[in-house]
Amino acid sequence: MPPSPRNGASEAPAADLDAFAQMEPIDTHAHVLKDDPQFTNFLQRYHLHLLDIVVATKDDPTFHNLESKIAAAKAVVRDSRGHAVLCTTFDPFKFSNARFAADAVRQLNEDFGQGGVAAKIWKNVGMQLKDR
Repeated sequence: MPPSPRNGASEAPAADLDAFAQMEPIDTHAHVLKDDPQFTNFLQRYHLHLLDIVVATKDDPTFHNLESKIAAAKAVVRDSRGHAVLCTTFDPFKFSNARFAADAVRQLNEDFGQGGVAAKIWKNVGMQLKDR
């Protein structure tokens, strides 16, 4: 039978969460693409920091293009009150396009100029995506 709240058992989880918050934890691999005030409050309450990683995928039902996905991650970062930073990416599916390198560099420079701290190059580059 589980301990009753009267004997102090209900205090342990709160104490554990307080101890967790004191560590100023960092989640180095998160994919948060929905700006949500409750989530932001959660980050702030538990002093949680995260690296919000954008991955370029094909046929994403939520985001019709990579730009909208990056914009969603930027909104999360912007509204996180300093608890999230952006790991951006570029569109690897345009690899054979003559403007690929210039477009990728432009995207990365733009995102780093707006506070991005890293770039994700997903494993599909070189494994699935290869130049003709």
